[in-house]
Amino acid sequence: MQQQESPTDRIIVAVTIFGKEYGFACAPEEKNQLEKAAALLNEKMQEVRNIGRIVGQERTTLMAGIMLAKELIQTRSATQQIWNEAQNDTTRLITHVDINANLSETDNF
Repeated sequence: MQQQESPTDRIIVAVTIFGKEYGFACAPEEKNQLEKAAALLNEKMQEVRNIGRIVGQERTTLMAGIMLAKELIQTRSATQQIWNEAQNDTTRLITHVDINANLSETDNF
């Protein structure tokens, strides 16, 4: 049976996003990732603001979220392509080894 976290296992992490402080509850081991995620969101929101065409925090947040989602999709696609290439390379290598092993067996007869 898996033990569930109790509310006391959580901590509150304060992060600043777009000049405003927010508190988020998380497990202690998630603190570093939460801080990095908030910093990345803040960075994207600053980037959107610096472009100058988006007005308002809500729209800036939405645009930053879309930008981050686009980056995630691109990263997943690139990762999938690398994975597929690795599988293909592995299949070719196994086939090559099998062929050489079969040739070695026939040479022994």
